[in-house]
Amino acid sequence: MTFATKDLTKRFSRFVTILLAITLGVSVHAFAAPFAFLANSDVQSIDILDIASRSVIAQVPLELTPTAIAINRHNTAAFITSEKRGLISTLDVNSLEISNAMKIDGNPYAIVCDPTRERIYVSDRKRGAVHVIDTTDDSIDYVLNVGGLPVRLEINEAGTRLFVLDALSGSVTVVNLATRKLLKTIKVGDSPYDMAFAQDGDRIYVTNTISKNISVIDVRASKVIFTVKVGNHPYSIAHDPTLSRLVITNRLADSLSVVNINSRREEIQINVGAEPDGIGFVHDHREYFVINDHGKVISVINAGSLNVSTTIPLPRAAQAFGAFIMQ
Repeated sequence: MTFATKDLTKRFSRFVTILLAITLGVSVHAFAAPFAFLANSDVQSIDILDIASRSVIAQVPLELTPTAIAINRHNTAAFITSEKRGLISTLDVNSLEISNAMKIDGNPYAIVCDPTRERIYVSDRKRGAVHVIDTTDDSIDYVLNVGGLPVRLEINEAGTRLFVLDALSGSVTVVNLATRKLLKTIKVGDSPYDMAFAQDGDRIYVTNTISKNISVIDVRASKVIFTVKVGNHPYSIAHDPTLSRLVITNRLADSLSVVNINSRREEIQINVGAEPDGIGFVHDHREYFVINDHGKVISVINAGSLNVSTTIPLPRAAQAFGAFIMQ
């Protein structure tokens, strides 16, 4: 038996085992992470992709059109926003059932989980606000009025600072969560869409769709320290701390830009399918997972060689918005 055959047999065995377990009502926690949670807007559901077997192992029906997903620090719950319905739903990862759906007065969009306590932060593009929600009782603690069009949220590891990306003004607002005060607004490029923290928390990386570049923010200095030109309509961003590398989806160029942070330049562009959307970096596997071809395919990029190692056809058109990989 060849190595390739052994690998295929191992993957098939895992796939069959997982399908049987889910059919019998066993949690995905019976198996090792990572998993990707993919939003299906057309059919109102969430697909769960097992990273190791490269297979969708479950489809969770929803009573809403999913927008963004965030997974809590315990890997026990996935929070799902629905901008169209004004809902925030909680998916119990153990039972794969929706345990709660919370209605808010507004349009919930981006979401991030607090790394230090049972709290989520949800941006509201209608009100120009951020809803701060206690997930122990599903109550709104308070609302931060940040203005503009908040499209992305990030929080530092200590849980003391919230960063709000405003696509309208092209800026990042820094919020002190202890005092609930807006500390500073940092100007970035035109029509920013996504942002990601460096692993050490000292920098934030922002994609600017119209400017066709990324802005690199020094968190302590609260200013942009340099920009890097990338492809057409840079959209989502993933960070590989081991190689000081960023990979950005260029939505209108059908490609990925690979940026070396140390040299401050784009190293290469990788061709993928049409309109690459969300991207996530799987640390243990050293792979990037990129949704493309209008949500029909995931391209898997080897972090070392930067080659497309495989493509995964999806059963339904999907999107990935937020921290969609459970690791």
